[in-house]
Order: sequence, then structure tokens, then C-alpha cells
Amino acid sequence: MKSTAMKKGAIAAALLVAMGLVATQSGQAMAAPPPVPPGQSKVQAPVVRAGGPSTDHAAIAKAARTAKSGDPTSVARLAAVVSSAKPIAATRTTAGLKTQAGKTKVSVSNRGRAVVSADGGPEVGLAVSSGSGGATVLDTAVVQTGVAPDTDIVTGPTEQGVQVVAVLGSAAAPRSVEFALDLPATADAVLQTDGSIAIRDNVSVQRLAPADEARLSGQIEAILSRNAAKGKITDAQWAAIAALPQPPTHTVVVRQQVAGIDAPWAVDAHGAAVPTHFELTATGVRQVVDANSNTAYPVTIDPSIWVKITHPGGYAFAVALGVAVRTTVYAAGGSCRNESAYDLWVCWGGRGAITSLDGYGGGTTYGSTYYYAAKDPRTNRSTSAYGNLLSHEAAHYEQWIVLGPAFAPSYFAAEGLGRLATGKAGCGNIFEMLAGLAKGNYRC
Repeated sequence: MKSTAMKKGAIAAALLVAMGLVATQSGQAMAAPPPVPPGQSKVQAPVVRAGGPSTDHAAIAKAARTAKSGDPTSVARLAAVVSSAKPIAATRTTAGLKTQAGKTKVSVSNRGRAVVSADGGPEVGLAVSSGSGGATVLDTAVVQTGVAPDTDIVTGPTEQGVQVVAVLGSAAAPRSVEFALDLPATADAVLQTDGSIAIRDNVSVQRLAPADEARLSGQIEAILSRNAAKGKITDAQWAAIAALPQPPTHTVVVRQQVAGIDAPWAVDAHGAAVPTHFELTATGVRQVVDANSNTAYPVTIDPSIWVKITHPGGYAFAVALGVAVRTTVYAAGGSCRNESAYDLWVCWGGRGAITSLDGYGGGTTYGSTYYYAAKDPRTNRSTSAYGNLLSHEAAHYEQWIVLGPAFAPSYFAAEGLGRLATGKAGCGNIFEMLAGLAKGNYRC
């Protein structure tokens, strides 16, 4: 099936439409694309989470051999090679570096203090807590040398937010590095089961009146039922859903995650992983490295911070779509559970055509509801793995909020371009990258 929107879009996107339903590894965003114009959102998706360490062990080993503690250029080169996060060009100022990627602003002072902010989000600062060594401003990073014995810090903006890479030059370096964390007065930091740190604050969000939510959900449910026997949402149905008038929303204050520090990583001079974890302190966060006598130095470690953009967008549509899908699942004999910590509903099971909405078996997120046909997705998953799945799918929910009905064609266009670039499902799709490829169980 090819919609009018796809005919006007990229050839790759049209190819995906012809393929029917595109699935992700642990879940994806929608079924067939709706023929609706983009631009219904006034917000941007949350900043993409950091990509982790590079898998190019040969390049890491080469850069490690030439890295010298206290030498800003070689240390910065090692940091750039080790991380898969891409540094971005920044403007040098008398105070250090500054840049802006989309609606996310990053500044790094001459002393290495990084500040990340975004429209609708908080301002969050991160800086090494110890040392009085020198600092050098390069084109893409600020390098602090001698912050501790054989310890240098490379801080620079990336497309994800900001990355701070500590390079431990030898066994004489400390086994932990402390970072001061500057948060709004009403915010707090919470250590997550996956090792990451969630930064929470009071946020104004949009909500529907219960009567309006019920009415809009009923209208969407009625449209979905027109093709229930085939278990697939058609272009005509997407168009009808997109044409529904959106009821007004009202503002409420809730406490939710507004920023985060990704789960830490550390690698040795050969690119091999070194066990590491975060600990919260009275002033910020400590990254502990469990090095031993067999660890090959230098060791690089990384906390990366991102800030979420929280302007309200297509909330009414995303919630109503999710409610309609849940109603359809219940009617087919399935079950649902509210995962309130992620502001997400999870549904599973059911009989007949409803199972086709799962895509290729990895699960699908429709607005505020994630549907997995086979069984309760919590079954046979560790707490950490299930948390990763929920985090990934909650990011897709936010993308529905961002774009409303226009999310579907945007996703398919991104998937088409991504497959042309990588040859793999999801791996080059910006929406999957925003949701976190590793959390989505992608092997890229």
C-alpha cells in the first residue's frame, strides 16, 4: 500500500510502505503510515541517549598506544576514538565552548564545567569535583589535565547532549572519579536498575478531561473496528483518525524524569569492557571502576548527560490512540497493565486479528500503549531488561506526543533512509536511535 504522503516522500519510505508493517527488535512505533501532513507538533523528541563505547578495538588500541597523560591532544584523540558518540563543532568563546543542536544547548567552560539545557527542560550542570590541573580548549572539547594522578578529563558537546570522558592513564590513577551535579532546587537524582541516573523534577504537562478522553478514544476505536477482521490499520483508517478534531487539554503538574545520565561504561587499552558503576553522593555522582591487576591502561570511562524537552505536543492524540488500542486488546481477550513509572500502558495477548498489530513479533507502541502479542513482556526478562524495554517504548510514546498522527509517516521515512544507510532494520532509524538502540534490543 502506498499513501499520498509516501508518494511525495523519499523513495525509500515508499519501499517500506510496500513491505507492509516494519517491526523493531523489541518493539516499534506503528503500523502502516497515515496520509497526513507533518508539522502538527510544537515540540522536539527527547535528546538521543549516548551510544556507548566504540566496538573498533583496533582503533582504540592504536589511540591508546599514543595517548600520554597530561597531553591534551593525544588524550582528546583517545576519547574521540573510544566513544561512539559523535562530537559536534562548537564555537569558542572567552568562557570556553558553546553549541546548540536543535533545541538543546550545551556550554563547556574553560575549567570543564558542562551545562546542558533545552526548551521546556531544566538546566543541568556536570563537572569534575577534584583537581586543580590545567585546562586546554580544543575545537570540540575542553581537556583538563592532572585532575588527579594520571587522570585527565575530556568534556565536549555531542548530538546527544554532553559527554565527559575520564582517561585513567595508569594503575596510579584513582579507581573512581567524582562529578559535581548542578540541578534545579526542586529536582533530585535517582539511581536506576540499569545503572543510569534519572533526574526528576516537577513538570507541567497536558492532560485531557476524562469525558474528552473517553469520547476521542471511542471515535478512534470505532474507526479501528472497521477493519478488525484483517488486523491491520489501513491508510484510510489513519486518515480518518488524523481528521478527528482534537479536544482541548489542561495543564497539571507531575513529577517525572526531565534529564538523565546514561548507564556508565569503561574500556581498557584494548577496547575490552571494564566493570563500572555509579554511586550517588551528597554533591553529585561518583563513577567507580573495578580495575584489577590484569587491566590494560589507559582506561577510559564515561558519564553522558542529556536533557529532555518537555513542551506539550500531540498529547490528546497519543493518549486517545493508546486507549483505543487497549480497548481493542481487552475485547480480544488480552490483558493490560499500567506501568506508571514510565507513564506507559503495556498490553499483551488476545485472540484473532489483534495479534497482527504486534508487527513481526517484537511488539509495537501505539500512542500511550505498547502491545506485545505473545505473552506478558515481563515474563522471562530480568528487572533491568524489562526496565530497558519500558524506557525504549516510553520514548516512542513521547515521539507520538511530539508528532501526533504525523509520527507514522515520519517513522517510515526514517526507517527507509536508515535501511539504505545500514542495511539493517532500525539501526539507522533516528526514532529508534532516540529511543535507544541497545534498550530496544538492536544488534547494530
